[in-house]
Amino acid sequence: MLHLDIKPANIFITDDNRAVMIDFGAAHEVLSKEGNFIRPMYTPGFAAPEMYRRDSSMGPWTDIYADWCLHLRHHARLSP
Repeated sequence: MLHLDIKPANIFITDDNRAVMIDFGAAHEVLSKEGNFIRPMYTPGFAAPEMYRRDSSMGPWTDIYADWCLHLRHHARLSP
């Protein structure tokens, strides 16, 4: 399953301190189109390079890139 918009605003922390991914709208929008692949909305600073290019494919690596940006920002206090 792809998310395609991993960013701080899409991670909800529960009362028992668990992180839960929310808002799968970007993935749903991309995957629900019949035969017409569209680019999802993306968040600069967390979007993988392929999100900016029309001729690139997306896959698990797209979310892994965004996840790395999220961890970098959180742990190192850097902007991705």
